[in-house]
Amino acid sequence: MILENSSDLVHDLQSCAASRHADRLSLLRTHVDTHLGEPLDLASLCAISGLSKIQLISLFKTGTGQTPHQFVLSRRFAAAERMLLDARLPLAEIAYALGFSSQSHFTSSFRRSYGVSPGQLRRRLRSEVPFDWQAGTRA
Repeated sequence: MILENSSDLVHDLQSCAASRHADRLSLLRTHVDTHLGEPLDLASLCAISGLSKIQLISLFKTGTGQTPHQFVLSRRFAAAERMLLDARLPLAEIAYALGFSSQSHFTSSFRRSYGVSPGQLRRRLRSEVPFDWQAGTRA
């Protein structure tokens, strides 16, 4: 009987911990999405979540499959894709709005991730030629 209760207690504690982790990850996702133009380094994310650097990295790897830095970049690039549809927005403005230190830094990071520059993607989006994201080529 004691062992059964002990097992239940362990299960309850694990469920509670998983729920806390999900809540923290949800808070961090919301924070990142609403603060894309601000510095989003490990220290600031740790302060928001109340986690150590190691705990934060573990939470992101488990919950998203990405490191915190990779997650922030992926959210910034997702926002950049939407912003690139507006041809009136200069690339430099998009870069600064998304927290990059310069258009050059934005362009090189974007190209490393997508295989094309933001300007090339903008032209493709405007010409409505389907783009195969996996292959990095036109479909």
